[in-house]
Amino acid sequence: STQSRSSAASDVYKRQADNGVFALDVRSDGGTFATAGRDGGVRVYDERTGKLAVRLRGGTDAEETDVFPGHGNRVFGLRYLDACADVLVSGGWDNTLRVWDARVADGRSVASFTGPQVCGDAIDVAPDETNGSARVLVASWRERDAVQVWDVRGGRVTVDVPFGAVSGRKKCTPYAARWAPEGGVALSL
Repeated sequence: STQSRSSAASDVYKRQADNGVFALDVRSDGGTFATAGRDGGVRVYDERTGKLAVRLRGGTDAEETDVFPGHGNRVFGLRYLDACADVLVSGGWDNTLRVWDARVADGRSVASFTGPQVCGDAIDVAPDETNGSARVLVASWRERDAVQVWDVRGGRVTVDVPFGAVSGRKKCTPYAARWAPEGGVALSL
């Protein structure tokens, strides 16, 4: 019910009062929701009970050759990948995008990409069913290459979306981004 969901979310915010929750997303099937914030980690909660299911904060890759810690600073953007319900993408002030899989036992991020400085609700995911990649729209708080589309499976920028200064202003940096409903055009503020 709506009442139990808002109560569960309220309890989560109370428990994380010292963390400062800056990002939240709900899995497409409604089974879990995830939060991120000041401490650089991601927490996944059971939607029905509001209880912490898993805490994601860092570790090594599968071959144990690369270390992928949690974010080194605040996290402001967080989204589930619709194509894979247990995978999330996050971004923050540390100039990285991180990919997390809630099924990974040690809570490590499974990939990390250097580049975006996310300072708001500036990550949005659109699955690309034609080639199995996951396109992620990211807005960065910077003047150059401020809005980009990343292929998180390939680990690369696929499109630099034109984004310019608003008339009468010297500098315009985005804090939010979303795919347009028809999917082909990015919206950014």
